[in-house]
Parts: sequence; structure tokens; C-alpha cells
Amino acid sequence: MKKLITVLAAMAIVGAVSAQSKTAYLDLYQRGGAQHLRTTLIFYQEPIYLGKKNLGEVLNMLAGLGWEIDKTLHVRRIAYFFPWTRHKFHIILKKEYQEGENPYEGIKGIKYNDAETQEALSSREDDTYINKYEFYKRTDLKEVHIPKNIVNIGKYAFAFCSNLKTIYCEAITPPRLGFCAFDWIPKSAKIYVPIASERLYKEAKGWKKYADYIVGYDFK
Repeated sequence: MKKLITVLAAMAIVGAVSAQSKTAYLDLYQRGGAQHLRTTLIFYQEPIYLGKKNLGEVLNMLAGLGWEIDKTLHVRRIAYFFPWTRHKFHIILKKEYQEGENPYEGIKGIKYNDAETQEALSSREDDTYINKYEFYKRTDLKEVHIPKNIVNIGKYAFAFCSNLKTIYCEAITPPRLGFCAFDWIPKSAKIYVPIASERLYKEAKGWKKYADYIVGYDFK
């Protein structure tokens, strides 16, 4: 009887420990050309930009922190008649952890390359959109150049960029603007748009919210 009670007690303890086990999830986004892609990690809707990195390099780094691939939601490779390839990856990673542990420990310590910050924003000549949350809370940004081919800027794309002072948007037709795309940037910031389109921007849906920021500019 005592042996049976001991076994049952041990099973109860194991069950209690297992019940406390949880699973955390992490979003990995990569997009761009060639082998090194612009990489962003997101958890709790908080993005961490890692700069241009190889996918295998990022996955190996995360594996060292205990993360493994849960599912791949979107993988796109578009081959052109050029010696490079356009890519887009969205991968969900997971990690088992116990009650009281912080599964995201170590991730915030990952730093991006400072030399790649603003250059990444002005090298989107093949893109037509900026993803939601893509540059959310990027306090390193001071100046942004949005090419004329951009037709859509996602929600919160530049929100909480607290040091962003200058935004150049070259599109003649105002891009479709997501909710709070430029919210919580400095009140002294300026959004420079083509002179001929200044009124269009100030009256366009989404943009008119930032009318006081918008200034006509000669991009020639």
C-alpha cells in the first residue's frame, strides 16, 4: 500500500509540473533580395529589427536560445532575369518553458547593424508596400526616404519612432495609409511630399490626420 501511495504521489507531482509547462511563440519575418534579407522578430506586437541576415544564421541563433520552427506561414521566391532573387518569409517559432521563466530572455539583447538602419528604408525600389509594424518603435530612425513606387503603408509602420524628424515621401499619389502609421512621432517632424501633391496628401484619407506635418517639396 505504501509503495502504491508513493507511486501515486510521484505521478501527481509529475502531472503538476507538466501542467505548468507552457508554449511561447515568436514571429520571424524576412524580406529583400539576394542571400541576406531584412530581418524582424515580433512578440507581443513588439518588433526587433536585426538588420540584413541570412535565414539559416537567424534560425541557428534562435535555436541556441531554445526556439524551434512551429510552422511556415508564407514563403515566396520570385525569380527574375537577374542574378538575384526576391524573397519573403514568415515563420512561427515556438519554445517550451515553465511557469516563472521568461521564454523571450536573450532576444532583446540581439542588436541590429547601425549601418543598415536608414539605408534599408531607401532601398525598396522593387517594393510597393511597407508592412504593418515594420519600423514600429525604431528609436534609431531620424530620417526616412519612402520611394515613389510605394502604394501602401501598413498600420503602425512608423509609430513610436520617437526620434524620427524627417520623412520624404516621393509618391505623386498618396499611398494608402494604415491606422496610426505615423502616430507618436515628434510634433516637430516634417513629412515632405511632392509640391504638386501637397493638397492631395492633406486631404487624403489617413494622411489628413498628419496635415500639420506635411510640406510640399521639390524632389527634382
